Amino acid sequence: MDRIRCPKCDNAREKFKKRKNRITNARGKDTRKINNRFLPKSALQAKTKSLSKDKNFLNKTVKYLKRRIRRLIEAESVALGCDTSKELCSILKKNVSNMSDLQKLVWGEQLKAISRQHNPRSVRWSPMMIKIALHIQMQSPSAYEYLRESGILKLPSQRRLFDFTHFTEAKNGIQDDILNLLEEKINKMVKEEHEKYFNLLFDEMTIHQSLVISKNGEVVGFSCFNEIENSVAQLEAHLQGQEMKKEKAKKVLVFMHEVVAIYPTVELNAQQLYTRVWDVIYNLETRDIRVLSLIFDGASCNKKFKMMHVKLDSSSDFVYSTKNVASPENRPLFFIVDPPHLIKTIRNCFSNSNGHKHTRDMLKNNEKMSWEAVEKLHSVSISEKYKFHKLTQAHARLTPFSRMNVNLATQTMSASVARALLYYMSDIRFHGLINPELINFIEKVNLLFDCLNGSNDPDGKRNKTNKYLQPYSSHQDERFKILKTDVLRFFQDWHKECNEEIGLSKEAKERRTVSEQSYSSLHITIQGFCGAVNFLLAKGAPSIDAKKFNQDKLEQYFGLMRMAGGASNNPTLHEVRRKTLAFVPQKAAALPKKKGNTLGERRQLEVNQDALPCRPRKK
Repeated sequence: MDRIRCPKCDNAREKFKKRKNRITNARGKDTRKINNRFLPKSALQAKTKSLSKDKNFLNKTVKYLKRRIRRLIEAESVALGCDTSKELCSILKKNVSNMSDLQKLVWGEQLKAISRQHNPRSVRWSPMMIKIALHIQMQSPSAYEYLRESGILKLPSQRRLFDFTHFTEAKNGIQDDILNLLEEKINKMVKEEHEKYFNLLFDEMTIHQSLVISKNGEVVGFSCFNEIENSVAQLEAHLQGQEMKKEKAKKVLVFMHEVVAIYPTVELNAQQLYTRVWDVIYNLETRDIRVLSLIFDGASCNKKFKMMHVKLDSSSDFVYSTKNVASPENRPLFFIVDPPHLIKTIRNCFSNSNGHKHTRDMLKNNEKMSWEAVEKLHSVSISEKYKFHKLTQAHARLTPFSRMNVNLATQTMSASVARALLYYMSDIRFHGLINPELINFIEKVNLLFDCLNGSNDPDGKRNKTNKYLQPYSSHQDERFKILKTDVLRFFQDWHKECNEEIGLSKEAKERRTVSEQSYSSLHITIQGFCGAVNFLLAKGAPSIDAKKFNQDKLEQYFGLMRMAGGASNNPTLHEVRRKTLAFVPQKAAALPKKKGNTLGERRQLEVNQDALPCRPRKK
């Protein structure tokens, strides 16, 4: 008689089978993810041989499938006549109810364009279809032309799209027309008082030094100064007995909620940044677009700019808020250092403690915090099929490029790594490398990022595993206390302990903890973030997603700017100005990139038929 298993046993049996198959298939295969630069010659030869074998097998499979498809087409293909084509169209029309709103829109636009093939210029494309076409054309002009010329899709001509991407004149400085569009959009969408407050992001992007003469005769590519800065530069050149020369711009300073200002720069200083920031804030506030906080990275210029303001909290050693003199109500303006950037700087300090550059010797309560523990954890875990953590060679051995990767930083300073270190604490292989203070340090940084990062879960229902990622909805939220009295107190005590150490030079004391820049950025970010969130809650906001307080949108804009021309190279100033205008009308049809140094929002495209800005016709 056959045995009857219960449903739970059946479920467990399937899981064990899958696990057994994975282990069996993995035997004989090198599953290590070590960079080729770090592999010995024998391992490289074995890897090359394995890849060559896989390639040959795949080539044979492709050839076999091609032959099979060709034979099926020759034997079973049927040419569609006119009547069959009409029947197919009628069937599709009957199934329109099963389509999404976006699919219905595209299908309807295709039918409309097909019915007017005799006169394509008479087609009146819907605004959403124009946005979709603009986005495809921006991704790849050649692919767009292929779709049009092949007839796969009926799309607007590139000449028609030109009117939407050149709706105003490209220029340096404040983008008045974009600001006016933003004001109009906010007035339509905003219904509650708390929805009128926004974060202003700014950062610099390196550009290709090049001069371009635009159609109106302007030479584009020089750095841009206002009247006072020009006068000061002329005076300095005159005192030095030199002639003032225009310099080619090396970078662009971009201000963003939408891209509201672009300033070409050479070497930006704090005074120039101060003038530009407050110029942008005044232009936003006069349109009732209320700036609540400034979000920037930890560049030295930004820190000097911040110190030029009068602090509202006299009890704090750091300037994390000031009075917004551009607003009629004199409300506070908060400063926040981009949290992902902050996590990277803390990880980089840790990586240099007995590792990489060896510029630090981190010590707390006489217990050493060494990067060797991370390297050892990775090397010990290489042969294991199932690990506590996500560490790879890229996490353990940092390069100038990987130092800038946010994912590598957050996965290193994570709760899973802390648990793995705790598991191996008594292991003889980790003798002297793991201690409670090291684990506590990693846990505190992980807690900091969780509280400042949030998740794409507005109602807090989807994310149930980590309560620290849920939206903020109360002044009594425990995370405010955790950030200020747990995380911040940990670094304050550590900093105080190092400064009170007797018999050490100032340089030696600084080597024992995180850098002074990271320490000050930590203070500013925690205090500024808590102040901004509490301000919005007091204004009636039902919930606030912490993910809104970072520079991800600006980083995504820089990524799109670099790849829009077909290669991930630095654009020229002329391309930056031109592409910025092209991004404005297509934004509703764009989805965040899955790859890159940011985590894009998870959202579905929605049909948005709002009118687009268009270049006026010449009369």
